[in-house]
Parts: sequence; structure tokens; C-alpha cells
Amino acid sequence: FDTSMEEEPEMGDPMCSALEDFCRQAGEDAFRDVFREVFLGGDDRISLVARWLERLQRQGVEFAIVTAGTSTAVLRGLAITPEWLPYFPSSRVWDTSQGRHMARSVMDQKVLMLRDISPEACRILLVDDSLKKDPASAWVLRASSVEVFEGLDYEGPGVTEDILEELEKQLFR
Repeated sequence: FDTSMEEEPEMGDPMCSALEDFCRQAGEDAFRDVFREVFLGGDDRISLVARWLERLQRQGVEFAIVTAGTSTAVLRGLAITPEWLPYFPSSRVWDTSQGRHMARSVMDQKVLMLRDISPEACRILLVDDSLKKDPASAWVLRASSVEVFEGLDYEGPGVTEDILEELEKQLFR
């Protein structure tokens, strides 16, 4: 396994370059296995979340991802997660570098971008494990009419069945 990284001149983002290099050296199957097992928690968790996304979508809920990372890296992962791809089309996967507002924090940028992505939404709920570390400003939440779900631990295990249940309760109260 060669640990040197080949330069990707067409890719300006180091994360995308690293992903491309990993896939070139280890193979797409290795990337799929690592991403699904390590980052998404394995097939059982992927299925649990997919069933939840499907049920909520049938009830009119729409989903978007706004990452502080790189949207194309997120899309690369979604492409090998067909169970989730229908709920996160590329038009609803953004990164904070694509926002039109100058915000004091990453979380404020995410909040404002969610409203821009869905300007007509009657309700928006932001779910982000960084909220405790980087809380959104109260005025930004008011100005954008975005609510937050504060039930995730920073870099914790992510959503569980119990957390999905709590999320659903907050969405429909």
C-alpha cells in the first residue's frame, strides 16, 4: 500500500484529493466497505435510518445536508449508499463555502443556508452534532425561522433508534 498521495490538479480540495487517492490505491470496494461500516455504522444502522427517512418523506419531510467539509466528498459517500441517496439528491447537498451570507460561525452559516435551500418550508429543523460546540446565534435562528435539535453528542455515535424517535417527536409537535 503506497502512502504517498498523487496530486490531483483538477481537485482543489484536499479531502476530495485524499478520497480519490484512497480509491485509486485501495479500490472502490474498500472505500465502500470503510465508509459504510466506519462512518455510517454498518448495514443495520444504514437500514434503520433509511426506513426512518422513507417514513418521514411520505409524511412530507424533505432533507438536506450542509457540511462544513466538502459537498462532493459527501456525495461520493452517498453514491455508495443507495439506501439514502433518494433522500439526499445532489441539489440538496451543500457545503458552507457555497453560502451567500457572511456569518460569524459555521453553525450560523448552516442555519442560513438551510433557509436558502428551502425558502418556502414552513418548518426547518437543523440536526448537527456540532451544535453544542458551535451553537447557532439566537438572532440567526429567529431571522431564518430555523429550529435546532440538540440531542446529538459531538462526534458521538450519531443517530440511534432512540434519537430518531426524539427527532420525530420534535418535528411533529
